[in-house]
Amino acid sequence: MVEIEVSSSLGQSLFFLPLNRVLRGRLMLDAIKHARDLSDKYPHPIPGLVIGLDPASAKAWVRDPLYDTEHSAARAQLASFAMGPAREEFNSVDVATWAYWLRNAVASGSARVVCGEIPEVNGLVRKSIFTQQKPEKDQQIDRLMATVDKLTGTIADLLKLPESKRKQLADAL
Repeated sequence: MVEIEVSSSLGQSLFFLPLNRVLRGRLMLDAIKHARDLSDKYPHPIPGLVIGLDPASAKAWVRDPLYDTEHSAARAQLASFAMGPAREEFNSVDVATWAYWLRNAVASGSARVVCGEIPEVNGLVRKSIFTQQKPEKDQQIDRLMATVDKLTGTIADLLKLPESKRKQLADAL
């Protein structure tokens, strides 16, 4: 099991492709040069959302640490803002894809590991929200079917030849 917190040096959010949405990053207003005036009004750091993955059960979650007791002061200050759920669960996730994007988030500095280790998982990784790559076996079948289609077309063209041309071709082979 692994959990990472969305947490960059500038408090940026993270687009997490497996969920196709933006997740809130840790915000420390006193660390941002142009937001120091707001740090008097909101002195408590706002924790980033935490993304979790359990590869053994193919379950994942996003939890909001603002609901933890240690962040009750920050939550009270933000009471007038709309807040998401304390925890969202996702069953039967694509573990290879989730592990890949968790690793990328940490490697890019957009997140940090809170507990556990990001697993090394082999498998097909979804790297785009626009296209979905087919498994290798399906790609092989597609290539085989394309070859069969070409051969069928060639045979059909040969059958259209006049008898004399077909005999001439057969003699040449």
